[in-house]
This record gives sequence, structure tokens and C-alpha cells, in this order.
Amino acid sequence: MQNEKFEAVQKVINSRISCRGFLDKPVSEEILKEIVELSERSPTWKNAQSYELIAVSGNLKNTICEELIEKAKTGALPNSDFPYETNYPSKIKKRIMELAMEFYGHLKIERKDKPKREIQMLKNFSGFGSPTIVFCLIPSSLREWAILDLGIFLGHVVIAAESKGLSTCLQAALVSYPDIIRKYLNIGIDKSIAVGFSIGYKDDSELANSFYSKRVPIDEILRFAR
Repeated sequence: MQNEKFEAVQKVINSRISCRGFLDKPVSEEILKEIVELSERSPTWKNAQSYELIAVSGNLKNTICEELIEKAKTGALPNSDFPYETNYPSKIKKRIMELAMEFYGHLKIERKDKPKREIQMLKNFSGFGSPTIVFCLIPSSLREWAILDLGIFLGHVVIAAESKGLSTCLQAALVSYPDIIRKYLNIGIDKSIAVGFSIGYKDDSELANSFYSKRVPIDEILRFAR
């Protein structure tokens, strides 16, 4: 029985990818509620549950994404509420660079082909065409523990979504220009916009969706002390 449970979870986790192309098919609010409600069972520091979600779809989603795309086209640097990490140790930086090379290689986009790379990059700001994007907020007075809680919660969200036949992509790009998001969603400075994710039904004809990123050998992240 325990093995059956593990195998069921294993199948869902292993089937999940960062989806970069979605069908033009809406996600019902009822299904999204089910996914979030189940994910609320994730561990949380002192039951704080410091996170809030705003799910955006329809014309409003399109308007926000169009403005994000136009801002990105100007070359404006991201000014996210949580700045991008830059001080990666060398072995982690190597993984990041390898991922980029493998992904663009899979798409058959050469490093020197800047126009195609820009087209692919800008897809981030539309949520890769997903019908719904979700913005994740935490109180601006909180930092590490609230972010840890949010990360655990989102780990549950993406697996719950996968089990319901939905695909997801967690995206820093969606929150690169928080002023745009605040303008349309009436978010005050008492809330930090931590991250966003796109959610919808995977388009299997999209080449990017046949890319399956590698993970490091288990010995690189786990050691036993006796």
C-alpha cells in the first residue's frame, strides 16, 4: 500500500514540466479553488499561511501581459520586489548556464540569433499564452520564513495542478515590473509581489514542452552523517 502511494506521487511529480505553451482553453475557477484548497495543507511556519494569491484571466490578464511585454521590449531592467539572485556559487552558476544552453539547443535557437532569442524571452511576459496567471503576495514586512512557506505551498500547488491535468510554470518574469501589476490589481505597498505562475492545459504541439530539464545526482544534495 505504501509503495502504491509513493508510485502514484512519483508518477505525478515526474510528469510535471515547466510548461511554455498552453491551449486556448480556460481554467475554471472551481478547479483552481480545489487546487489551492488542497495545497493549503502544506507545512507552514506556526500556521502563518502568510501568502495570498490573485488569479487573473480574460481581458484583464491580456491587458497586464501586453503592458509587461511592451515594458520588456524597451530593455527596462527588472525592479522586482525581490531582486534577482546574482551571487551564485560557481557550481550553481554552471547548472544555470547549462540549462540555458540545453533549452535553447532543444529549440534549435543559436546563441547568436538574438531576434529569435528575444521572441522566446518575451513569451515569458504573456505567461506563455496561458489562460490564467496567478500573482503570489506576502506582507512586505516579512521575508525569509514567509518566502519559505510560499515556496513549500507552491510546490504543492504545481503537483496538485498536475494531478488535475493542468500544467504550470513558475515565473520570476511575471513580477519583473511590479508597478504595472499594482496599478491593475490595486495592490498596496504593504504587500510584496513575490512571484507569479501561469496555469492551463499544456499544448503538446509546442516544441518547448518536450524539453525535460535534468537534475543533479542525489549524492550532490544528500549526505548521511552517523
